[in-house]
Amino acid sequence: MGGHATELIANRRFGEMISLQGETVTSVPLSEVAGKLKLVTEENDLIVQGRRMGICFG
Repeated sequence: MGGHATELIANRRFGEMISLQGETVTSVPLSEVAGKLKLVTEENDLIVQGRRMGICFG
């Protein structure tokens, strides 16, 4: 995801955010997601892996 984010910056594609859609990393305009809420459970694979790596989610 970080690599994709740096590509957006290098290509001056500001106003977009990284998105994981299935197993594909892509980007979407912030205007499409602003004001929307997507809840992720603590059992989500990405959350579990993050915790195993020592990431604190607050």
